[in-house]
Amino acid sequence: LADFGGAMAIDSLKPVELALFGTPMWAPLDQILPGHAIPDTTWDTYALCVMLYAAITGARPAYQADPQEILTARGKDLWQAARNAVSAETAKERRQWHRTFVEKRKGTSTADLVDLTGRAALLDTDREALYSGVQTLADLAGLHDVVGRQIARSLYQMLVRGLSPLSHPSPPNRFRNALELADGLEDLREQAAYIESTQEVLHRLSTEETPRQ
Repeated sequence: LADFGGAMAIDSLKPVELALFGTPMWAPLDQILPGHAIPDTTWDTYALCVMLYAAITGARPAYQADPQEILTARGKDLWQAARNAVSAETAKERRQWHRTFVEKRKGTSTADLVDLTGRAALLDTDREALYSGVQTLADLAGLHDVVGRQIARSLYQMLVRGLSPLSHPSPPNRFRNALELADGLEDLREQAAYIESTQEVLHRLSTEETPRQ
């Protein structure tokens, strides 16, 4: 369920300089942005939301698969260096691209690399893929259509929050820890169970013979 290759001991969460950390093709942009970064629990909840989306749709969200639409020219250049480092065939090439990545990132700020103006975490195509995937699962589970639609709507809202391109504390976005995300998923499950039970009652009432006077 997770890639623990980036696990490390942090003394009181002191800032650490990140050269190329984690798996850039799945990690949030926070992990490759410049400067001193403090490891954040939202990195993990973000990655889990990516996996949840991928499990339902068979693909990654559009901005996670290719974030170039929210990157500036310098951001695109840095992203390509990260891709090259990940896909390098030899250790020597990987080290060279790591060094290139570090050099390109020097002297930049988040604003130099990312522009989120008018951007949401998920695109319309993401919504369509998510709704379609949830409906397929709902059909396999024998759920009423209305339950599938409600699950899709609620899950979409959760992922809009969980997949926010950048993490910030105020107003809070993403899920601050695994328990918060788990609570959200449990609420969704209970909501779906309630709707399903309500639909079954309404179905029985609608099919019962009207009592004679």
